[in-house]
Amino acid sequence: MTSKPTTGKRDIPPASRAISLILLVLLMFLAACSGAPATRTGPATGKNRPVATMLPTGKPGWPVKPQAYLGRYRMTWSSDRAFAQAGLLTLFMRQVMKPKKMIVPSGVLSAFGRDETTVLYITKLGHNGTRGSAEASAGNYAYAPVGLIELTRFDQLHHTLGIKLHSSAGRPIELRFARYSANPHP
Repeated sequence: MTSKPTTGKRDIPPASRAISLILLVLLMFLAACSGAPATRTGPATGKNRPVATMLPTGKPGWPVKPQAYLGRYRMTWSSDRAFAQAGLLTLFMRQVMKPKKMIVPSGVLSAFGRDETTVLYITKLGHNGTRGSAEASAGNYAYAPVGLIELTRFDQLHHTLGIKLHSSAGRPIELRFARYSANPHP
């Protein structure tokens, strides 16, 4: 009997990838509760670095007026069907008290995957030129970020947007949404 040569890589079934992603989010959530910083593997260096350092420095909000992107969206496409077969995105203005009292753009992303639902809280929307991004937290807005959301496309005429979710769980996940209501409140 001969054995099959191994290449060092193994194929991971989609269900296992989803379970791995959930375990990673849970571990990052627990780390956030303990005060440990969330990290992400950098693409060029392979070294872990805090997610917060990946955000572009610049002006708050995305590179268009908030009225153009605030509202409720339905997911129209996902690059990873195990993570999201359907989804909802709500972008709204939220009042914060610290470090000072102000109203900031925020959101909630609900991704309905094959085996579970993932809810991410979107904070610190910012942009550097036309590059928009935000932090994604699991649990609530005050927890340490578990990932970065990058605004990849925005069509004001058709009310669509695309985002790329970066986390330490693996390759980025791209999602596209179409706005069905400019009112963020149900």
